[in-house]
Amino acid sequence: MELEYAFLCDYADQGQKLTAVGIGIDAIHAPEVPVVHPMIFAVAGIRFERPETNRARRLEVELVDADGNPVIPRLEAEMQVGPPAPGFSFQRQRIVLGINGATFPRYGDYEVNWLMDGVVLRSTPLKVLPIPEQNPAPPSP
Repeated sequence: MELEYAFLCDYADQGQKLTAVGIGIDAIHAPEVPVVHPMIFAVAGIRFERPETNRARRLEVELVDADGNPVIPRLEAEMQVGPPAPGFSFQRQRIVLGINGATFPRYGDYEVNWLMDGVVLRSTPLKVLPIPEQNPAPPSP
């Protein structure tokens, strides 16, 4: 089993193809904290080799602060990983999760952890930062 990719983005949808917009979010700028972020999508692609297929798997996703405290309740799902198509050696599962209304209590480091059957496959970092100060325009001569 291999986590081929995992990222945060503004929007994602999985149909025949994975569609994602605003890929690679790694920071949220907020004028003050706590801040509620209206929506962020967590996306992953997991590749299962033939011997790892044809069974149920438990996927968990957690959004935690730097101390490991949950920001949202852990998202959990059972996945049935079917066999690869005839003539192929692997099966790929795409996961798209919308995280709606997460409240970030303070500025600092956060991460999205991807777990399969209780094992962390990857952590996707996320920072919550104050809005950068705007430099005023220099006076005109």
